[in-house]
Amino acid sequence: MIVFYPAAIVALVSLVVVWVLRARALTNKNNKIPNLPGLVPFAGNIALFTKPTSFIAMLEEAAARCAIKSGLAAVRVPTLTNLWGKRFVLVDDVKVAKLILARRPLTYDRPHVLLKALKGRLDGVKAPSVFSALGQNEWGRARRLVSPAFNHANVQSMLPDCLDLAASVVQKWLTTSDDVSIDSLETFNNLTFSVITRVGFGLSSVDTVRPDHQASLSDPREGAPQPPPTLLNDVKDPIEFAGKWIRNPFAKYHDMIFARDEIAAITLSRKRLNKYFHDLLEFQQQQSSTNDDHSLINKLATSIDDTTNADNIKTSRKLTSEEVISNIMTFYFAGIDTTAIGLAWSVLFLAADPDLQRRVAHESREAGIAAWIEAELEKRVRLSPAEQNKMSSDELSSLSSSAHPLSDVSLTTLVSSYNNENPLRLAHGVFMEALRMHGPAPILGAELAAESAELAGETFKKGELFFMMLRRMQMDSTYTPRAEEFLPERWTGEVPELEPAPELKNVLSSLMFGGGPRVCPGRHLSELEASITLSAICALLELNPTSPELPPEETVFTQKPESANIRVTPRH
Repeated sequence: MIVFYPAAIVALVSLVVVWVLRARALTNKNNKIPNLPGLVPFAGNIALFTKPTSFIAMLEEAAARCAIKSGLAAVRVPTLTNLWGKRFVLVDDVKVAKLILARRPLTYDRPHVLLKALKGRLDGVKAPSVFSALGQNEWGRARRLVSPAFNHANVQSMLPDCLDLAASVVQKWLTTSDDVSIDSLETFNNLTFSVITRVGFGLSSVDTVRPDHQASLSDPREGAPQPPPTLLNDVKDPIEFAGKWIRNPFAKYHDMIFARDEIAAITLSRKRLNKYFHDLLEFQQQQSSTNDDHSLINKLATSIDDTTNADNIKTSRKLTSEEVISNIMTFYFAGIDTTAIGLAWSVLFLAADPDLQRRVAHESREAGIAAWIEAELEKRVRLSPAEQNKMSSDELSSLSSSAHPLSDVSLTTLVSSYNNENPLRLAHGVFMEALRMHGPAPILGAELAAESAELAGETFKKGELFFMMLRRMQMDSTYTPRAEEFLPERWTGEVPELEPAPELKNVLSSLMFGGGPRVCPGRHLSELEASITLSAICALLELNPTSPELPPEETVFTQKPESANIRVTPRH
C-alpha cells in the first residue's frame, strides 16, 4: 500500500493544476495566432506586476521568436477579474500597426482597463481629453478644439521661448563644477515643464536658472491667480502614484492601509491643482482675447459652454469647464515625461561619443545657435541689477532685443525627418534616434471598439486587446538598416542607405508619437524644443559620462533611464 504524504499530494495537485492552466493558456480558438508559452498566470507573466521592465523585455524577445508572417502573436496577462489570463494580441508588423493607428479611435480605441485605472486621477469622472476613450463623438469634440493650439503657426511662435529656455539650461550647467554629476532627467523635466507652461498658459516669467534648479512661476497679469510653487510636483506625483496602481492593482488596497499619509498628500496636491486651474480658467474667460495670445488655455477658454438641458445632458459641442481642466491635465501628463526622457537618453548617447558632440557643435555654429547663446548669456550678465544701474537707457534698449537665429526657417523644415535642409538636422536626428531605441512607451495598447474587424487576414471581435510592439518594430532590421546601432544620420536625409523603405518612412518616424487620428498633438513642439536644446548644449558644453555603460531602464509609468547623470565642462 502506497502512503501519500501531504507534501506529495500537494505536489501532485500542483502538477495537475499547472498542466491544466498551461493547456488552457495555449488553447486558442484562432490557432493561426501562436500563443507565447509560459505558465500563466502563476509564472512568467506575473512579472508584469513585480518587474514591468523585465516583462516588457520578455514580450519583445518572445514576439521576435514567435510572430509568424502575419506579424501577430498572443500572450495571456492575469487580471483581477480573469486570473486565467486575459488575451493580448501582440502586433509586431509595421503595416499591421499602421492599420490600427489609422483606424483609431473609431475602430480601435484606448484600452478601457487602462482608463479605468486612471479614472479620478488623470481625468474627471466624465471628462473627455486627449487621452480618453469615452467614445468617438466626445473624444473628437475635445480634439477638434485642442489641436489648433498646436498648429504650425503657434508652434513656430514658440521658437524664441525654446531658445530662451535652452540658454537657461546652458547657463545653469556652466556654473556646475566638472567633478559634480548632473541629473539631466531632472533638468529636462524642469525645462519641458517650463515650455509647456508657456505654451499652455502663456506665462512669460518662468525662471529656470535658480541655484536650486527648480522652476519658479508667477503670472505678471494684474489680478491673475498665482500658480502654486509646487505645480510641477503636483502634476507629476499623482501620475507616478497612478502608475504604481496600474502596474499592481493590489497596491491600491495595500496603500489604503499602509500609505495613508502618501495618499493624503496626493489628494491635497490634486485639490490644489484643480483650484488653480479653475481660478485660472475663470480669469482667462474674463480677459479680452488678443490675436497674439497663442496659449492653449486661451483657446480652450473661448470654447467653453456649460449649458445643459432639464435632464442635465450637455447640449453643446463645445467643451465644459471640467473638460478643459481634464485637457490641461493631460497636456502636462503627455508632454513632460516623454520629451524629458528623450532628451535624457540623447545626452547620454552624446556623452558617450565625443565625435558626435563635435559634429552637433559644428552644426550649431553653422546655424547661428552658438553665437546667439553666447550673446544671450552675456546679455543676462549685463542685465543684472548691478550692471543695469551703470548703463544708459539707450544701452538697455539695445540689449533688450536681439534677433533670434532660425527666424526665417519654417517649422516644417526644423522638425522634418529625412530632410537635409534642416539646419539642425543632426541634433534633431539624435533626439529621434534616442526615441527610436529608448522611447518612453515601448508598447502601445489598443482595444477593438467596433463589433468586429479584420486584421492581417484574421477576424477579431469587440473587446479584443492589442499590444503594438513599437520599439520591437523600430529595432527590427527588416524595416530599418543596422537597427541595433545608434545612428542619428538615418534621420538627416544625407545617408539614404540608412533610411527605411519609402513606404515605411512616415509610419516609422511617427511611431513614438502614436499615429493616425490620435497622433500626439504636441509632437512638433517636442521636436522643436529637443533640437534647439541639444544644439545649444553641444555648442558651449562638453558632455562626459559618469559610467562607461549606458544605464538600464526602469518602468514607473513611462519607461526611462534608471539614472541619467552626466558631467559637463565648457567647450573650448
